[in-house]
Amino acid sequence: SIIMVWQTDDTSNSKIVLSDSPGADGQAYVSHSQSTLHALQLSDLLPGRRYYYTVGSTTTTVAGGDASTFFETAPPVGSPASTRLWVVGDSGTGGTSQRQVRDAMHNAVGERSPDLFIHVGDMAYSDGEDHEFQANFFDVYAETLRHSVIWPALGNHEGRTSNSANQSGPYFNSYFLPSGGEAGGVPSGTEAYYSFDYANIHFVVLDSHQSSRATDGAMLTWLAQDLDSTDQDWLIAFWHHPPYSMGSHHSDQERRLIQMRERALPLLEAAGVDLVLSGHSHIYERSHL
Repeated sequence: SIIMVWQTDDTSNSKIVLSDSPGADGQAYVSHSQSTLHALQLSDLLPGRRYYYTVGSTTTTVAGGDASTFFETAPPVGSPASTRLWVVGDSGTGGTSQRQVRDAMHNAVGERSPDLFIHVGDMAYSDGEDHEFQANFFDVYAETLRHSVIWPALGNHEGRTSNSANQSGPYFNSYFLPSGGEAGGVPSGTEAYYSFDYANIHFVVLDSHQSSRATDGAMLTWLAQDLDSTDQDWLIAFWHHPPYSMGSHHSDQERRLIQMRERALPLLEAAGVDLVLSGHSHIYERSHL
């Protein structure tokens, strides 16, 4: 299954049509609820398959119906598959450099779009307001978001206007994340942190900004349970604050960075984590074992 989300200026019901080729007749999914924020779950899809789509209402099509509007479903869980991730952090300025990075990615990948779009936070400067999400995220990455599922982590700038404790604010309004284990893993009970599977990869997404980082707190207790439950070949974790950095942030001096290193990393290392991704420190760094 996949959840498709879009926003309209005017209130309407919601309709998506899936088809095997652009503009062809296909299966319709309809919600008669009236809203400006639309979210439809499309179920019983075949794995590893391309679907073309249109979105709109029962009276109007607002997008789609052409060769550039499609998505591809995930491979069967556990199956080895070539997987392309686009990982972005601290991008949400709305400026020229953001668009240059986006264009460089499109030029590099050609027609092979990223299978997954991972954002490690700070996607809507400066305060994570709704209009900043629109201008600095959804408008900028519109082409990518037509094809690729977005898996975000909360950054400190989104945390200025969104609250993990009650899952409120523009960040939580912008995404529909699998708090109930719908995409694999142990249910977290919150959209602030969650996990999911893609092919033979298990992903863990943590909230390093607002949720408790205590070793006996809800997030790290869940993390230990989730890691123990997976038998996927690859384990990738991501969150916003880097456990190691000497760049524009210092991981031996800042509380969130220190706590993620001292408390989250031992759990991940014991589980055999293959890769940890983070942002926050605006610099390129490299080191050696």
